[in-house]
Amino acid sequence: MGKIKIIFFIFILFFLIAFINCFNFDNDVIYYYSDGNANLYKIKKNFFEYKPVEELYSSTGIYSGGRYFTTKLPDEEFNVIRIYIKKAIKNKIDHINNREKGSGMIII
Repeated sequence: MGKIKIIFFIFILFFLIAFINCFNFDNDVIYYYSDGNANLYKIKKNFFEYKPVEELYSSTGIYSGGRYFTTKLPDEEFNVIRIYIKKAIKNKIDHINNREKGSGMIII
C-alpha cells in the first residue's frame, strides 16, 4: 500500500507542475507589434524579427520599411520590451477602437 501512495503522490506532483506551467505564459508568449507604417515586429524570448512593409504594400506606394532581419534577443532586452508592452496594454486611455493610419497595434 505504501508504494501506491508514493506513486499517487508523484503523479499528483507532476500533474500540478504541468498545470502550473500551462499558466506560465511569459516564457512562451509571442508579441507582435505593427507600427504606424505597418512594419511588423515579432518578439519572443531569445528572438526578434523585423518584417518591413514593402513599397507595393505601403499606403503611399513608395515607402519601404527597409530590410528584413532576425536576431537573437538577450533576456534583459526581452524583459524590458515585455514591461513596455504590458504597460501599453494596461494604459486603456491610449487605446482606440479603429486602427487609424499612423497608429500601432499589439497582438499577443
